[in-house]
Amino acid sequence: GPGTALQLAAGGEAAGRLLVASHHGTYTRDYVTLSDDGGVSWRTAASSFAGVDEAALTQLPNGSVLLNMRHKQSPSRGRAVAVSHDGGVTFGPLSYDAALISPVCQASIVSFGNATYFSNPASTSGRNHLSIRKSSDSAASWTSQLLVQAGASAGYSCLVKGALHGHPDSGGLLYEAADGTIKFARFPLSFE
Repeated sequence: GPGTALQLAAGGEAAGRLLVASHHGTYTRDYVTLSDDGGVSWRTAASSFAGVDEAALTQLPNGSVLLNMRHKQSPSRGRAVAVSHDGGVTFGPLSYDAALISPVCQASIVSFGNATYFSNPASTSGRNHLSIRKSSDSAASWTSQLLVQAGASAGYSCLVKGALHGHPDSGGLLYEAADGTIKFARFPLSFE
């Protein structure tokens, strides 16, 4: 599916571990596959999640791993999420983050600099209002939101993990624009 792989940060026995989210058929089941030897060998985590698709992974500032997934149930329920406290070997049960409203669409999530950033169409009526949300408490709450584009588009996006080279106070977002092109937006990491 869309999205990026994740390499766990230094510290702890899982440092350097590679994690990849994937799915077995559209809305059939999502999995996380991991490697502890730089991608030479892989194993699939014991946890899997039915009825979700297009998962994204991030290591939160508190060290846990968050799996964030799209689903076809009521968009007002928010994004489907699950958390791992053992470096992606196992995940807790599926729950929903009601603050992350979303149509049925892909999303992007990254963590760096003690914050977590999430991008998607922040709407329950369709793929519009592409926004970036920010959490300063390891995704327990999302207190800041920045509108990138109000118009409708295909809605897919990909956040840059880290500040932009030459712009230490800015983040970046690659996204499908309302005019049908792919655009890149620079945004202030300190947005409120």
